[in-house]
Amino acid sequence: MYGVEKAHLSYLPELAEQGVELALIPHSGRWPMYANPVAMWERIADFHARGSTGDRQGRKLETSNGLGNTGHCLRFQTHPGRVCSQCHPPGVVVSVICEAVAVRRGPLVVAGGVIAAIVVASIANTVISLIALAAGAPDGFQPLKAGSYIFLTAVGTLTGALGWAIVRKVSKDPEALVRWLVPVVVVVSFVPDFLLYGNGGAIGVGALLLMHVAVAVVVVFAYRKVMPLS
Repeated sequence: MYGVEKAHLSYLPELAEQGVELALIPHSGRWPMYANPVAMWERIADFHARGSTGDRQGRKLETSNGLGNTGHCLRFQTHPGRVCSQCHPPGVVVSVICEAVAVRRGPLVVAGGVIAAIVVASIANTVISLIALAAGAPDGFQPLKAGSYIFLTAVGTLTGALGWAIVRKVSKDPEALVRWLVPVVVVVSFVPDFLLYGNGGAIGVGALLLMHVAVAVVVVFAYRKVMPLS
Protein backbone atom coordinates (compact mmCIF):
# COMPACT_ATOMS: atom_id res chain seq x y z
CA MET A 1 0.00 0.00 0.00
CA TYR A 2 1.29 3.45 -0.86
CA GLY A 3 0.02 7.00 -1.10
CA VAL A 4 -0.53 8.75 -4.40
CA GLU A 5 2.33 11.13 -3.57
CA LYS A 6 4.68 8.12 -3.55
CA ALA A 7 3.50 6.69 -6.87
CA HIS A 8 6.87 7.54 -8.41
CA LEU A 9 8.80 5.00 -6.29
CA SER A 10 11.18 3.11 -8.56
CA TYR A 11 10.66 -0.32 -7.02
CA LEU A 12 6.88 -0.50 -7.57
CA PRO A 13 7.19 -2.14 -11.02
CA GLU A 14 9.61 -4.71 -9.59
CA LEU A 15 7.20 -5.60 -6.80
CA ALA A 16 4.42 -5.96 -9.36
CA GLU A 17 6.56 -8.27 -11.50
CA GLN A 18 7.02 -10.51 -8.48
CA GLY A 19 3.26 -10.90 -8.18
CA VAL A 20 2.71 -8.44 -5.35
CA GLU A 21 -0.67 -6.74 -5.50
CA LEU A 22 -0.14 -3.01 -5.01
CA ALA A 23 -2.77 -0.68 -3.57
CA LEU A 24 -2.75 3.04 -4.32
CA ILE A 25 -4.41 5.17 -1.63
CA PRO A 26 -5.57 8.57 -2.93
CA HIS A 27 -5.06 11.86 -1.08
CA SER A 28 -2.13 10.52 0.94
CA GLY A 29 1.66 10.30 0.99
CA ARG A 30 4.01 8.43 3.30
CA TRP A 31 1.36 7.72 5.94
CA PRO A 32 -1.97 6.80 4.28
CA MET A 33 -3.32 5.49 7.59
CA TYR A 34 -3.36 9.10 8.82
CA ALA A 35 -4.01 11.03 5.61
CA ASN A 36 -6.86 8.87 4.29
CA PRO A 37 -7.71 6.13 6.81
CA VAL A 38 -11.17 5.48 5.34
CA ALA A 39 -9.78 4.54 1.93
CA MET A 40 -6.93 2.53 3.43
CA TRP A 41 -9.11 0.37 5.67
CA GLU A 42 -11.70 -0.16 2.95
CA ARG A 43 -8.88 -1.38 0.71
CA ILE A 44 -7.64 -3.77 3.40
CA ALA A 45 -11.16 -5.07 4.01
CA ASP A 46 -11.65 -5.69 0.31
CA PHE A 47 -8.34 -7.53 0.05
CA HIS A 48 -9.26 -9.84 2.93
CA ALA A 49 -12.74 -10.40 1.53
CA ARG A 50 -11.36 -11.40 -1.86
CA GLY A 51 -8.76 -13.59 -0.20
CA SER A 52 -11.38 -15.52 1.75
CA THR A 53 -13.47 -16.17 -1.38
CA GLY A 54 -10.56 -16.76 -3.75
CA ASP A 55 -11.67 -13.84 -5.89
CA ARG A 56 -8.55 -12.02 -7.12
CA GLN A 57 -10.21 -10.34 -10.10
CA GLY A 58 -11.12 -6.68 -10.35
CA ARG A 59 -14.64 -5.92 -9.15
CA LYS A 60 -16.90 -3.15 -7.94
CA LEU A 61 -17.53 -2.74 -4.26
CA GLU A 62 -20.59 -0.91 -2.97
CA THR A 63 -19.43 0.59 0.27
CA SER A 64 -19.46 3.70 2.39
CA ASN A 65 -17.49 6.78 1.46
CA GLY A 66 -16.63 7.46 5.09
CA LEU A 67 -19.22 10.21 5.51
CA GLY A 68 -22.23 8.04 6.20
CA ASN A 69 -23.34 7.88 2.56
CA THR A 70 -23.62 4.33 1.26
CA GLY A 71 -23.49 3.39 -2.38
CA HIS A 72 -20.23 5.13 -3.20
CA CYS A 73 -18.68 3.05 -5.97
CA LEU A 74 -15.04 2.17 -5.44
CA ARG A 75 -13.63 0.42 -8.49
CA PHE A 76 -10.73 -1.91 -7.72
CA GLN A 77 -8.65 -2.79 -10.75
CA THR A 78 -6.09 -5.58 -10.81
CA HIS A 79 -5.12 -5.91 -14.46
CA PRO A 80 -2.20 -4.27 -16.30
CA GLY A 81 -3.24 -1.65 -18.80
CA ARG A 82 -6.40 -0.68 -16.91
CA VAL A 83 -4.74 1.44 -14.27
CA CYS A 84 -4.74 5.24 -14.21
CA SER A 85 -1.58 6.56 -15.87
CA GLN A 86 -1.84 9.78 -13.87
CA CYS A 87 -1.64 7.97 -10.53
CA HIS A 88 1.15 5.43 -10.85
CA PRO A 89 3.81 4.10 -13.24
CA PRO A 90 2.57 2.36 -16.41
CA GLY A 91 2.63 -1.42 -16.42
CA VAL A 92 2.21 -1.75 -12.65
CA VAL A 93 -0.30 -4.34 -11.53
CA VAL A 94 -2.21 -2.38 -8.95
CA SER A 95 -5.46 -2.33 -7.07
CA VAL A 96 -6.69 1.22 -7.07
CA ILE A 97 -9.51 3.14 -5.48
CA CYS A 98 -10.38 5.02 -8.64
CA GLU A 99 -12.89 7.49 -7.27
CA ALA A 100 -11.95 10.07 -4.69
CA VAL A 101 -12.91 9.34 -1.11
CA ALA A 102 -13.51 12.51 0.87
CA VAL A 103 -11.08 12.93 3.72
CA ARG A 104 -12.88 13.09 7.02
CA ARG A 105 -11.51 14.94 10.03
CA GLY A 106 -12.55 14.18 13.58
CA PRO A 107 -15.06 16.53 15.28
CA LEU A 108 -12.41 17.85 17.66
CA VAL A 109 -10.15 18.75 14.73
CA VAL A 110 -13.01 20.54 12.97
CA ALA A 111 -14.05 22.37 16.13
CA GLY A 112 -10.46 23.37 16.83
CA GLY A 113 -10.03 24.69 13.31
CA VAL A 114 -13.22 26.75 13.50
CA ILE A 115 -12.27 28.21 16.89
CA ALA A 116 -8.80 29.03 15.60
CA ALA A 117 -10.37 30.77 12.60
CA ILE A 118 -12.55 32.89 14.92
CA VAL A 119 -9.52 33.90 16.98
CA VAL A 120 -7.31 34.76 14.00
CA ALA A 121 -10.10 36.61 12.18
CA SER A 122 -10.92 38.58 15.33
CA ILE A 123 -7.28 39.59 15.69
CA ALA A 124 -7.21 40.72 12.06
CA ASN A 125 -10.40 42.73 12.59
CA THR A 126 -8.95 44.33 15.71
CA VAL A 127 -5.97 45.53 13.71
CA ILE A 128 -8.25 46.92 10.99
CA SER A 129 -10.44 48.64 13.60
CA LEU A 130 -7.49 50.30 15.34
CA ILE A 131 -6.09 51.54 12.03
CA ALA A 132 -9.49 52.91 10.99
CA LEU A 133 -9.97 54.73 14.30
CA ALA A 134 -6.48 56.18 14.06
CA ALA A 135 -7.23 57.31 10.50
CA GLY A 136 -10.29 59.26 11.57
CA ALA A 137 -13.24 56.88 11.82
CA PRO A 138 -15.81 58.10 14.40
CA ASP A 139 -14.97 56.89 17.92
CA GLY A 140 -18.62 56.13 18.58
CA PHE A 141 -19.08 53.98 15.48
CA GLN A 142 -20.50 50.82 17.08
CA PRO A 143 -19.43 48.25 14.42
CA LEU A 144 -15.79 49.11 15.15
CA LYS A 145 -16.21 48.24 18.83
CA ALA A 146 -14.54 44.96 19.82
CA GLY A 147 -17.67 43.43 21.31
CA SER A 148 -19.59 44.04 18.10
CA TYR A 149 -17.16 42.77 15.47
CA ILE A 150 -15.92 39.80 17.53
CA PHE A 151 -19.50 38.60 18.04
CA LEU A 152 -20.33 39.00 14.35
CA THR A 153 -17.06 37.30 13.38
CA ALA A 154 -17.95 34.29 15.52
CA VAL A 155 -21.49 34.09 14.14
CA GLY A 156 -20.28 34.44 10.57
CA THR A 157 -17.57 31.82 10.99
CA LEU A 158 -19.94 29.28 12.54
CA THR A 159 -22.57 29.92 9.88
CA GLY A 160 -19.96 29.61 7.18
CA ALA A 161 -18.72 26.32 8.64
CA LEU A 162 -22.25 24.93 8.52
CA GLY A 163 -22.68 26.04 4.91
CA TRP A 164 -19.27 24.64 3.98
CA ALA A 165 -20.18 21.26 5.50
CA ILE A 166 -23.47 21.19 3.58
CA VAL A 167 -21.77 22.04 0.28
CA ARG A 168 -19.12 19.42 0.95
CA LYS A 169 -21.75 16.78 1.58
CA VAL A 170 -24.35 17.41 -1.13
CA SER A 171 -22.48 19.00 -4.04
CA LYS A 172 -21.10 16.80 -6.80
CA ASP A 173 -18.39 19.37 -7.46
CA PRO A 174 -17.92 21.36 -4.22
CA GLU A 175 -14.64 22.90 -5.37
CA ALA A 176 -16.26 24.53 -8.38
CA LEU A 177 -19.22 25.65 -6.28
CA VAL A 178 -17.22 27.42 -3.57
CA ARG A 179 -15.09 29.20 -6.18
CA TRP A 180 -18.06 31.38 -7.09
CA LEU A 181 -20.20 31.03 -3.96
CA VAL A 182 -17.64 32.48 -1.53
CA PRO A 183 -17.06 35.71 -3.52
CA VAL A 184 -20.83 36.13 -3.97
CA VAL A 185 -21.45 35.75 -0.22
CA VAL A 186 -18.70 38.26 0.57
CA VAL A 187 -20.09 40.83 -1.88
CA VAL A 188 -23.63 40.40 -0.54
CA SER A 189 -22.32 40.91 2.99
CA PHE A 190 -21.11 44.37 1.92
CA VAL A 191 -24.66 45.66 1.48
CA PRO A 192 -25.47 46.31 5.19
CA ASP A 193 -22.13 48.11 5.58
CA PHE A 194 -22.97 50.69 2.92
CA LEU A 195 -26.19 51.47 4.79
CA LEU A 196 -24.04 52.62 7.74
CA TYR A 197 -22.25 55.29 5.72
CA GLY A 198 -24.08 58.09 7.50
CA ASN A 199 -22.70 56.99 10.89
CA GLY A 200 -19.27 55.67 9.99
CA GLY A 201 -18.27 57.70 6.99
CA ALA A 202 -15.99 56.44 4.26
CA ILE A 203 -13.25 55.31 6.63
CA GLY A 204 -15.63 53.43 8.94
CA VAL A 205 -17.45 51.68 6.11
CA GLY A 206 -14.18 50.93 4.32
CA ALA A 207 -12.89 49.28 7.50
CA LEU A 208 -15.99 47.09 7.67
CA LEU A 209 -15.53 46.01 4.07
CA LEU A 210 -11.93 45.05 4.79
CA MET A 211 -13.10 43.10 7.83
CA HIS A 212 -15.42 41.02 5.69
CA VAL A 213 -12.62 40.21 3.26
CA ALA A 214 -10.18 39.38 6.08
CA VAL A 215 -12.68 37.03 7.74
CA ALA A 216 -13.41 35.32 4.42
CA VAL A 217 -9.73 34.69 3.73
CA VAL A 218 -9.08 33.31 7.21
CA VAL A 219 -12.12 31.06 7.45
CA VAL A 220 -11.84 29.62 3.94
CA PHE A 221 -8.24 28.69 4.68
CA ALA A 222 -9.33 27.02 7.94
CA TYR A 223 -12.27 25.22 6.33
CA ARG A 224 -10.02 23.78 3.63
CA LYS A 225 -7.69 22.42 6.29
CA VAL A 226 -10.26 20.81 8.60
CA MET A 227 -13.06 20.12 6.09
CA PRO A 228 -11.34 19.32 2.78
CA LEU A 229 -13.55 19.41 -0.27
CA SER A 230 -11.93 16.33 -1.86
